[in-house]
Amino acid sequence: MSTAGAVGITVAASCKSLTSENDSHNSEKGSTSEVPDYQMATFDYGNYVLTLETGEFTPYFQKEGLDVRLGTKYPKWIQNSTRIDIYGTKKMMYVGRMGGAWQVFDKDEKLVAQDKGIFPLKAHILNYIDCIRTRKQPNGNIVEGHKSSVHIHLANLSYRAGNKQLLFSPEYETITNDSKAAALAQLTYRKGFEITREV
Repeated sequence: MSTAGAVGITVAASCKSLTSENDSHNSEKGSTSEVPDYQMATFDYGNYVLTLETGEFTPYFQKEGLDVRLGTKYPKWIQNSTRIDIYGTKKMMYVGRMGGAWQVFDKDEKLVAQDKGIFPLKAHILNYIDCIRTRKQPNGNIVEGHKSSVHIHLANLSYRAGNKQLLFSPEYETITNDSKAAALAQLTYRKGFEITREV
């Protein structure tokens, strides 16, 4: 399998550029949303490319129910709205979020590996409460949460800047070639709630 599927937790350390395309139906609905309801972004890491697709306008896709999340059944991947597809050099993998299992397939849909996984919500809540009591870092700390969300934030900035290719400095976490996108990445505060120094 390719290691490309693991980059979600290391994007801030290695992504060099990205482009974003979209098909927004928001204007037809009278929405004032700042992000499209379907988006595809391509991230260039130098030695490989990661493509991220996301959308919510397909009513025939749906999350798996508790019979999959808490039971022994595997998802129906073809219409699973929360699946992650990983296309390796030799095999492909479906990953279900929040306890939805994973399966690896070879040619002719031959199943070669799988694991059911667990629905992690209870464990996450218990870990969070334990960290409040002990002051330990949680399993999913804020830095990992930040690294995991950088992809979609960069894709949205590319879209809002006019679907432009953005060059990104992973070392400084800044956009280097587009002043509009760089400005959008900065926080603006309401009067009386400003942060007066860098954190």
